[in-house]
Amino acid sequence: MQYSLRPVSQTLQELRTSATGLDARLAADRLKSDGPNQLSNLNKLPWWRMLIDNIFNPFNAILTVLAVIAISTQDYATFTILMLMVVLSVTLRFVQEHKSAKDIYALKALVDNSCLVLGRANADASPHKIDRAQLVVGDVVRISTGSVIPADCLVISSEMLSVSQSTLTGESITLEKYPLPTASSWESNDKSINAIDRPNVLFMGTHVVSGHGDALVIATGDRTYIGTVASVSNEAKTQNDFQRGISQVSMLLLAFMFVMAPTVLIIDGLVTKDWKNAALFCLSVAVGLVPEMLPMVTTANLARGAILIARKKAIIKQLDAVQILGSIDILCSDKTGTLTEDHVSVASSADADGQPLNTALELAYVNAKLQTSDFVNNIDRAILARVEEVRKDGDTLPPSSVILNNKSKVADIPFDFYRRVVSVLFFQPQESEKLTLVCKGAAEEVIRRCTHARAGNEISIINYKVCADLTAEFAKRGERVIGVATRRVDSGQLVNNAATPDLEVDMVLEGFISILDPPKPDAKTAIANMRKLGVTTKVLTGDALPTAQRVCEILDMIPESDGVSDLCITGSDLAQLGPVEFADAVENKCVFAKLTPIQKLEVVRCLRTQGHQVAFLGDGVNDGPALRGSSCGISVNTGCDIAKDAANVILTEKGLDVILDAIIVGRMSFINTLKYIKMAASSNFGNVFSVTVAASWLPFLPMSPTQLLVQNLLYDISQASIPWDNVDEEMILEPVTWSTKSMLKFMVFIGPLSSPFDIFTFIVNWFYFGYQNADNASQVAKFQTHWFLEGCLTQVAIVHVLRTAKLPFLQSRASLMVSVTTFLIAMAAMAFPYIPFLRNALGMAIPEHMFYAFLFPYIFAYIIIVQVAKSTFIKFNKVWL
Repeated sequence: MQYSLRPVSQTLQELRTSATGLDARLAADRLKSDGPNQLSNLNKLPWWRMLIDNIFNPFNAILTVLAVIAISTQDYATFTILMLMVVLSVTLRFVQEHKSAKDIYALKALVDNSCLVLGRANADASPHKIDRAQLVVGDVVRISTGSVIPADCLVISSEMLSVSQSTLTGESITLEKYPLPTASSWESNDKSINAIDRPNVLFMGTHVVSGHGDALVIATGDRTYIGTVASVSNEAKTQNDFQRGISQVSMLLLAFMFVMAPTVLIIDGLVTKDWKNAALFCLSVAVGLVPEMLPMVTTANLARGAILIARKKAIIKQLDAVQILGSIDILCSDKTGTLTEDHVSVASSADADGQPLNTALELAYVNAKLQTSDFVNNIDRAILARVEEVRKDGDTLPPSSVILNNKSKVADIPFDFYRRVVSVLFFQPQESEKLTLVCKGAAEEVIRRCTHARAGNEISIINYKVCADLTAEFAKRGERVIGVATRRVDSGQLVNNAATPDLEVDMVLEGFISILDPPKPDAKTAIANMRKLGVTTKVLTGDALPTAQRVCEILDMIPESDGVSDLCITGSDLAQLGPVEFADAVENKCVFAKLTPIQKLEVVRCLRTQGHQVAFLGDGVNDGPALRGSSCGISVNTGCDIAKDAANVILTEKGLDVILDAIIVGRMSFINTLKYIKMAASSNFGNVFSVTVAASWLPFLPMSPTQLLVQNLLYDISQASIPWDNVDEEMILEPVTWSTKSMLKFMVFIGPLSSPFDIFTFIVNWFYFGYQNADNASQVAKFQTHWFLEGCLTQVAIVHVLRTAKLPFLQSRASLMVSVTTFLIAMAAMAFPYIPFLRNALGMAIPEHMFYAFLFPYIFAYIIIVQVAKSTFIKFNKVWL
């Protein structure tokens, strides 16, 4: 920050650059030596780092510890299988995460992250776009309303430049930024002021609220202020409900492991007196309770969801956004471009009495044409297009050259979202020595700054009621109303040739322009479909209430009303409410008009504190705070820099139907993750009872440690296909939310159902086949093989029952991948005892033929029992997954 304490001219000289930009060859050299303008903690994680993170996963650490214990007892088979499980878990997760990281990185590359830079290849120093990552120290960037500051910069020229540093300080107030170009101004600069408060310094990641200017890049990448703050790179991310739920389930299963493993060891050791085998069996039980595939399944679900959403014309910037989309129950949206066509056009121009007259349009054209800002909004674009279009017969509007008529801009007062107007001062020698100020903006804001009004060629005291009625008339037709006003200004009223908002008073209202932005034809259907999916759409806009209300009436969001609808409220009315009344209004109102950016944020935050998952859709400067404050921020690739930086999801095509598709995919990903978690948790919970009974009753191990590990490995492989499963249509009709209470109910209710069938297998083996002699290796091997087969086949079969709330196979079928995987695993399990090498390695025996007469009927019975239990569970809990 030493540059902020020096004159600009000295800094330019030190950095071998100029106010017109950096030499292209020098820029290339600096990019090569300094590296790209990116924060390293936000860069793509290298593959080796990703692999190391996967290896040192907590679940893998537990399996490795168990493997070390196994080899210390010289049980090489158990050690081999445990390490195979670790390798499988690491490999599957690494491959999936590496692939998804590449996909997400490629998708992010589609988002426009450019900035305007002066000089380089352009001899005339005109601004041109380059990617922010290509910026180097010495570059000169041009910034205007809506720009994100791409690096740490020094202001070298500005006009009414105001910047929000909320991303650094958390404060919503804006700071005026201006250069200190001379030695005297530098010497008068208080050096004790904190760097972040200095008026001539701009910081990476902050954004321009109003005004424009040029800034010299003085630090890039990790050398910026935000890059040197340790908390940025080391800050722990706050977990969302879904992540907290997964952590809770993981900890619960691990708690089971730490309780059950010693319990089984003690019971089995006391019963069999063989403490070595009891210890090995204890290890195997512990392994069975470790959800080692959970990270891989979760990542695969989110990654697949991101790719599917990309095909629906939406780019996921963060994988967690896939799951959040699935839980969204409220969509807050701006009006323009989402509910409307975003192809605005000038509908009419009238004087202050509402009589057709082009004066307001001509002055608005001057205002739009002479603005310095590089950002042209839709309204200015419509005004420019109307004046510059080819004239039709009978068109009384003069050509643009006549309207401008040697008018030269002296100064302008940029737009901001608190004044909601923009003004330009120009000089026209042939008319007067005075300057003319043309103010254009929201009709009500322009009107209240006026004392007189023009009707035809006459100027009289303004009649505020007539003006209000006239603007309401336009708004009822769904047209946005722009007011235009003028006043004469002496050049002496300018301060250093700069104009201030203080000049926007005592003006003459010249008239109105009505802007037409018709509702999208498909918006009504999309909103209705959102409603069917349990998503409420609320409109948060800075537009006037009558216009916003009329658009929402056309789209059937609210009933038609002669006056102001009870479902609508303005920002000024919200500001008068206490906390309780504010929360009630936010919950029950549908249309929020004339909101400031901070009020949009307050509405979103209030909805979230009331338990809602809120998505916010916006693409303007005023949408930035609400995008950051929402559960999931959604913007468009053509939006301003602020909006795109704040969003979690970027639409390549703006429209509610794109969001609708993304929500459906998000729900499918969420539900498939829940399938795995609930299946794994309930299966492990049921195994706890079976193992406890076996350890207490049998004088030998019901299954060898190696067999138990192989069974667990086979089940894990079958579960790896869950991310590609189909999802029943009924399951996506409501927002999907994580509930630990529901998880525990599912686990306790469904888990123990497998234990009676395990015990029945023990009974058949013990009493029917007479396998009771612990010293008879053949009997023990057959007993263990029978339970191995029963465990594998019931676990694989029950996947098809638990994955749906419907009747499996008949009303709902698994995807081809799940069906093929479970079938192959079942066939492999049944084949193992018949393959000599595997039979001997696993200590198995060829099953009794009669055992199959018991096995297949009670697998069928198990499916029936679980199906009945599922129906009962749904009856009382109203939801399955």
